[in-house]
Amino acid sequence: MKRYMFGPKKHFVKDVLAVVISVGVAFAIRAIFSEAFHEGLPFIFFLLAIMFCGWFGGFWPGFAATVASTLLSHYFFLSPVHSWKMANDEGQLIQLAIFFLAGVLISLGCERFRKEVRLKNISDLNSMRLLKRSESNEDLLNNIIDALPSLIASVSADGRYEMVNQSYADWYGRDRYDIVGKRWIDVIPADRYEQNRSYFEQAFAGVGASFDTQVLDTQGMRRVFHSTLIPMGKPLERVLFVSQEITDRIQALETVKKSEMEFRTIFELAGSGKFEFDTSDTHFLRVNRKFCEITGYSKEELLQMRFFDLAPEEEREARYQEYLEILNKPSSDNASEKTYIRKDGKTVWLAITSAFIRDPSGKSIRAIATTQDITYKKKFEFELMEANRRTEEANRAKSAFLANMSHEIRTPLGAMLGFAQLLSEAENLDPDQRKQVLTVLRNGEHLYRLVNELLDISKIEANKMEIERIEFDLEEVLRDVTSLFALKAQEKGLAFEVRSETPLPLRVVSDPTKMRQVVSNIIGNAIKFTERGDVIIRCGMVGDFLFVRVDDTGPGISTENQATLFQPFAQGDVATTRKHGGTGLGLYLSKKMAHALGGDVVLERCDEGKGCTFALSFRLEIPDRSRVFHIDAGTEAHVAKGQAKKTVYDRVDGARVLVVDDVEDNLQLAKLFLSASGAVVECALDARACFELLKQYQFDIVLLDIQMPKIDGYEAVKIIREQGYKVPVIALTAHTMLGERERCLEAGFDGYLGKPINRTALIQTVKAFSQRTSQSS
Repeated sequence: MKRYMFGPKKHFVKDVLAVVISVGVAFAIRAIFSEAFHEGLPFIFFLLAIMFCGWFGGFWPGFAATVASTLLSHYFFLSPVHSWKMANDEGQLIQLAIFFLAGVLISLGCERFRKEVRLKNISDLNSMRLLKRSESNEDLLNNIIDALPSLIASVSADGRYEMVNQSYADWYGRDRYDIVGKRWIDVIPADRYEQNRSYFEQAFAGVGASFDTQVLDTQGMRRVFHSTLIPMGKPLERVLFVSQEITDRIQALETVKKSEMEFRTIFELAGSGKFEFDTSDTHFLRVNRKFCEITGYSKEELLQMRFFDLAPEEEREARYQEYLEILNKPSSDNASEKTYIRKDGKTVWLAITSAFIRDPSGKSIRAIATTQDITYKKKFEFELMEANRRTEEANRAKSAFLANMSHEIRTPLGAMLGFAQLLSEAENLDPDQRKQVLTVLRNGEHLYRLVNELLDISKIEANKMEIERIEFDLEEVLRDVTSLFALKAQEKGLAFEVRSETPLPLRVVSDPTKMRQVVSNIIGNAIKFTERGDVIIRCGMVGDFLFVRVDDTGPGISTENQATLFQPFAQGDVATTRKHGGTGLGLYLSKKMAHALGGDVVLERCDEGKGCTFALSFRLEIPDRSRVFHIDAGTEAHVAKGQAKKTVYDRVDGARVLVVDDVEDNLQLAKLFLSASGAVVECALDARACFELLKQYQFDIVLLDIQMPKIDGYEAVKIIREQGYKVPVIALTAHTMLGERERCLEAGFDGYLGKPINRTALIQTVKAFSQRTSQSS
């Protein structure tokens, strides 16, 4: 901002007015009293105006007033008056010069005096401000000190209180102003002063001191304070006393110490080995007595070792890398079972459970672990594993033996049953001859059932029973079973009926073979044990379950025998067993198979002497619920006396079939079955003959035995495929063990037929595959 002669711009007008008014007033007074003063003392009033302007405005207003007064005095009051010319009077000139100089000096003096006054005023104002600020800061400090929970006091060098905070006064139950001014030793209890007298004397000697004091409060509770005495000033002016309660901290420390002591006791006396190590280098930090016993090292020796020094030397690096991976995981717990080396060189198995202790940043700093010596447990486990291995080997040997025996028994048995069946169908047999043939056939079938039951129970006991889930015609299965047993019922003179209580789905998904076997077992038992009356089969659906109820009018089952009815090898009374025979496995196997099919077999009714009702259930998948059938009065399998039907087999006219089997009886039987149905059959006793016939003729289907000398069926089908033959190849096998069907299909066979050969199944298989071959060609 621009500066002006008369000060800041805002004071310019004020200063000019002051000069004009003061000089004007002085001029007026001088003019009015000019006669009284005549020509003497012309400047006395102007000097007053100059002093006023100098005091009011400073040097420049005073100087302006001096110039104005000099000019006015010269023009109006010095001769010649009313003229600016100077007279030849040296006295007037000297007088005017002195006046002007006096005005300047007065202006300068006023300016200096004004500055001194102003500085004094400013100094006084600042002092007042500092005083007020000091008082405010002191109040703030006092408020802060009063708000502190610590006991604070200031004691002068002569031992009198200068200041105490509110906490200090509250502790002694007195008003703070009542304490100030009193002697130190008159306020503190005598016993407490004597307890800490040496510290007080040390502080008043000019040396600071700190100490802990235990006191009882008004309620008799023990409280602990940490006190500090701070001498201030040299020489000593006062001692500052600060005391802070640390009761909670002391109690926490005591609790920690107690917990640490308990932990050490538990750690040391634990029945399991315990140790702690630094996670950075795995050096042991602490070990207990049990861990020393397990490892054979002393505590001092272990504390000089790392954890992985106990691991087998060849595994240390791998285990350390595994440890680093675990260490970097967020989880803090880890469990392992590994071998370690004792001091005496013996290997021990240790089960170790460890936990990592981490700092606030999550970094692991140490680990604590519990260990058990499980050497004997592991030894037992290894022995058990070895025993299981031997058991599995024995089971495999048993399975192989059963498979081989199955083949050895089924092969000749199949020929016997097949030829007996053919003989029974001959037209030229007299009654005695037919009876004899049927006796052979009946006993052969009984022997076949016994073999099947023994093989089935071996599969069940080994949990190796196969369940096949395929879509099939339910009507066909039920009619096949009921037709078969209708003939047996006729032979015994029994009425045999099949009733459909609800519509039955035509196509379903399940295991038709197992279902057929279960239904056959229950119906077969009903016919076997019923001497007169009837056997009634009732079928129906409830949701996805097929229920088959078999009612008979047989002798029933005693209450005692009902309890063990579904147990293996359980049979009725001795007389019944001797009369009807059996292994006691039928119901047991039926129930197990029904369970595997999602159903059950239960004894629903049993009246001793009046017959029984068995209820069978099977869970089915039903692809199409709209296609149903009924077994009603017109189509039911009702057989009375004299209603037996002769079995009619499908025709396979013109089908070209190659049968390969190393047993000639089987070849002849298969050839007779197929030829009777119109097939053209060629036979081969081994795989090499099979290959030659394939080169010479074109076949619709090949029936290939699995168990043949030199080249078995698996290798033979592989060669057939490698030579480019696309003809369907069906496996013929007497093996019935787990996985045989899957193994055949995986080896390249198109189908599977078990031995003894079932004539119906054989003809249906040939018909299905020969039609497929004809369509593709």
